[in-house]
Amino acid sequence: MPYPEPAPRLHKRIRLLWKRLISFIHQCLRQVTIRRRLTTTLVILAIAPVSIMGVFTFTQTTKDVRDKVSYASIQLLNQVAKNIYYVNQRFESLSDYIMYDSMVQKALIEKDQITSWTQRVVNEHINEMLEKQFEILADIKTLMLFTPDGQVFYDIGYNRFRESDLQALYRQLEAHTASNRSRELWTHVKTINGDNCLVYARPINNMNDWSQRIGYIVVAVDEYLYSTFTYGDVTMGQGSSLFIINTAGKVMSTSDYRLKVGQFYPDPSFKDHLQVDAERLNGVFTMNRSIDSTEKPYLFVYTYSVFNDWFLVGSIPYNYLNEEAWKLQRDFIIICGVLLALSLVITLVISTSITGPLKRLTDETKRVSMGQLDNRIVDKGNDELGFLTHKFNDMVIQIKDLIVRTEEEQRLKREIELQMLQAQINPHFLFNTLNSLKWTAALSQADSVSNGLGALADLLRHTIVDKKELVTLRDEFRQLRNYVTIQKMRYGEFGINFDVDPGLYDIYVIKFLLQPIVENAIIHGLDTGKAERVIRISVRQVKVSQYMNTQGAFDTAAASKAMKDSPVLQIQVSDNGKGMDEETLRSFFTKQPKSHQRLANIGVHNVLERIRLHYGEPYGMQVMSRLGEGTTVTFCLPLILYISSAEQD
Repeated sequence: MPYPEPAPRLHKRIRLLWKRLISFIHQCLRQVTIRRRLTTTLVILAIAPVSIMGVFTFTQTTKDVRDKVSYASIQLLNQVAKNIYYVNQRFESLSDYIMYDSMVQKALIEKDQITSWTQRVVNEHINEMLEKQFEILADIKTLMLFTPDGQVFYDIGYNRFRESDLQALYRQLEAHTASNRSRELWTHVKTINGDNCLVYARPINNMNDWSQRIGYIVVAVDEYLYSTFTYGDVTMGQGSSLFIINTAGKVMSTSDYRLKVGQFYPDPSFKDHLQVDAERLNGVFTMNRSIDSTEKPYLFVYTYSVFNDWFLVGSIPYNYLNEEAWKLQRDFIIICGVLLALSLVITLVISTSITGPLKRLTDETKRVSMGQLDNRIVDKGNDELGFLTHKFNDMVIQIKDLIVRTEEEQRLKREIELQMLQAQINPHFLFNTLNSLKWTAALSQADSVSNGLGALADLLRHTIVDKKELVTLRDEFRQLRNYVTIQKMRYGEFGINFDVDPGLYDIYVIKFLLQPIVENAIIHGLDTGKAERVIRISVRQVKVSQYMNTQGAFDTAAASKAMKDSPVLQIQVSDNGKGMDEETLRSFFTKQPKSHQRLANIGVHNVLERIRLHYGEPYGMQVMSRLGEGTTVTFCLPLILYISSAEQD
């Protein structure tokens, strides 16, 4: 049987899950702007509760109004039903007065033996009886007596029924009497003149033998008596109406002109809502009603009349019931709209006071990331954002100072490196040169000695005396020729060819850019066994994209998209010497030179570092070589047409 998990461990898991949930929510919120978060928070915390409260209030108010109106309407219907009952009692008393008269009883019992003269006497007797009830005769359309076989025994003589309606009425009366229901029948029949009548009919029994049926009495009451005088002035609100409907769903009487008396209710399911039992003779239900080709909700209240076997129904439109609630809701919506607009304005002002400084900070951060350090954010606020802005300005000032100090340190570093390079002139080089000049003076003519000494003097002056870091290509080539003249005295004849665009001689480059590369080619590259040893130097102006496509030496990771169409300076130094294998080529830049190695090896690394320090990324150089074919060194430098006096120094 497993034991329950200890409570502390369960609490830890709950706390862990809660932290993860909060972390997830925070991550989702951080994907949305602050302004949207503030606005959404306002809606959730301010508008949503008010809206929910308003909907709840409206719903509860509507329910309370419906319940109270339903109760009051049922009480009103009960009172109207009593009035109708009292009216119907008059016609029931009239029928009793006639059907229990001794002459009428005798005439109906002996209907087969009486003569026409006796029939006339009986009719006059009934007329005299009716004249005594003149106060209700105005509401009676007709009064008839039937024999048990359906023959008309007496007719008041006006507003007759159609023969077909008479036969239908007789069959209905006979079926109703034969059932176990009430012995009285209330139904609807139209007269020949088209008058709607509520017909009250009941069987006539022999007073001496109650089991013997001797006829039927029919009293047709003008429907106008009910719809106008009985409940016509009763109202349950604007648009409400009252009507009487029997259990079969036929409308008996109505104050609503949209319902037709004598026809069934338009919706067949209506009568299914009229449910009664021994304890409840009234009820309430809601149902849609077709009004002007539209469905509108109505509240129906009803009460059942046991004596008449019909329903007195009242219909109340929900528009009337909810009129006050709708007004309250309209006012509530207006107030909510005003509050929402005011809240949005306040939210906009507050959010702008937060997002405005943040946006300025964000924009300034972007400019700082692009190297623009001269702008400052003006913020006079004393809140956390103002504090952050002031600290950001201080940080930018510090960054700018650090950059200036770093640039100064780099400049000093380059000067020191240049001084170190100048100090690294190999004493063996001077000794060997002087020794070569000595033997040359002994074995050759004096012009060669003069040229060698002049080239050496110019080279030493350019190296030691001239402190400029940037020189033109023209000066760089002049010193390179001096250097080659001296090296030819030591290594024999070799060719050096220059292929330069005429407009590029005045471009500025760093000093000692080409001499270490040429020295490396002379010492390590040129093959003494070849008949023709040549070093070629070419200078071109190309676009970055073209340089990348042809050489592949440009650092694409450091180059911006806009820079790829900019012009750059391309310098190539190539020889037709021994070349290098792939392993030697790979270690060319990675293998650190030793202190005792030649100046050429030290100089190549020095040139690469100086290019990176002076020009930055993505400028540099690339070495391509094939064993037995030669080596090509390619430089990629910016085009510098003019430098200030400070940069020259």
